[in-house]
Amino acid sequence: MADETAQTSSTSPALPIQAESLRAIPWQIWVVVVMLGLEGVGNLLAIPQVPEAGIWLAVKGLFIVGLLNKWRWVFVLFVIVAGYHVLAFSMWAPFVAFLNLMLVLLAASALRFYFPQGAGPRG
Repeated sequence: MADETAQTSSTSPALPIQAESLRAIPWQIWVVVVMLGLEGVGNLLAIPQVPEAGIWLAVKGLFIVGLLNKWRWVFVLFVIVAGYHVLAFSMWAPFVAFLNLMLVLLAASALRFYFPQGAGPRG
């Protein structure tokens, strides 16, 4: 009886992210995820004073989940939004713009993880 339960639970995934797929995620994406998580903590603490921070927190959560689950549309959206933040903050917050530039460069360096060669339509 215990044998059947162990086999059933090991063959049906409880979470969409499996340990094998976590090991396949490039280190650049892990750095981006950690940085987004740290920013998310700041957003969480800012919610009482700035209610819009809840939206920022939700978007960061979407980016983290999407990047770890290898969702291509989230990867593209993340690069676009982070690139926009580089331009938007470049005049009045250069350090924030620099951090966002690092996020864009790190994510873009993992392009082949999300769009492997030969995976798309051929034309």
